[in-house]
Amino acid sequence: MNLAIRGIDARIAHGDTFHNDKYLDLKADYVLANPPFNDSDWRGEQLRGDKRRAFGPPPASNANYAWVQHFIDHLAPTGLAGFVLANGSMSSNQSEGEIRRNIIEADLVDCMVALPNKPVINDAITFIEPFPVGLIVTLVSAGILRKRSATPAVAVAQAV
Repeated sequence: MNLAIRGIDARIAHGDTFHNDKYLDLKADYVLANPPFNDSDWRGEQLRGDKRRAFGPPPASNANYAWVQHFIDHLAPTGLAGFVLANGSMSSNQSEGEIRRNIIEADLVDCMVALPNKPVINDAITFIEPFPVGLIVTLVSAGILRKRSATPAVAVAQAV
């Protein structure tokens, strides 16, 4: 609806993006997302060996890094993604930690920013358990063809 009232052309399909991706060949210039936090009922065990799991298999108990890898898989070679995850996704261990390390070592992460509760002074939004202390905003770039610099992370750190 938001796209339609702004006159933006879009192809929207109803379905389950993990188990029946309607856009297998889509490579987007930009991905902005706010996936469900800490989804434990995403049937991840059904996706063993899926090509979208290039950085490691996410745990069946949490879809956070399944979403992250899904976004990365759909980025064009110079695409950019920004998404919001629960705070715990920055420090979770075991398979999520391995996936996070692999993504960072592939030089895909521009920055990760921890936002506090009520990030805007007049903001009525509060983050309720099990998502204490706010959210993580992560900026990922396919970045192969663009020059990297520390400027975005420094600017964001100074802004926070």
